[in-house]
Amino acid sequence: MAWRLARRKPLGAVSALIVLGLVVVAVLAPVLAPRDPYAFNLNERGLPIRMQAPSAAFWLGTDPLGRDVLSRTIWGCRVSLEIGLLATALSLVPDGDGLEAGADVPTLLLGYPEGRTSIERRWGASAT
Repeated sequence: MAWRLARRKPLGAVSALIVLGLVVVAVLAPVLAPRDPYAFNLNERGLPIRMQAPSAAFWLGTDPLGRDVLSRTIWGCRVSLEIGLLATALSLVPDGDGLEAGADVPTLLLGYPEGRTSIERRWGASAT
């Protein structure tokens, strides 16, 4: 079934693989990051290695404070995923009046099927 869906929607399959890859990177950030993302990388004189171009030691180089850009990117993926999940969860929490603060579950589920009828149902659900 997944293969049939991937063949019918190749762009969706590629997008799902990218998101899955980002989730894997976020979960494995402590293992994948070559250095501490907050640590200053110092040279032999004890000075930060600032704005170094990509090299074998620093695959994406260093930032103006001498921190490894690759490690910061890997850990940033984790932070972005946490914020995205939190924002999605908060959009489904009802507010004090009993009304939905953001998109409610039926409206989200109505957007799943395709076609004109799903658009009409979504507009009807939003109006109520």
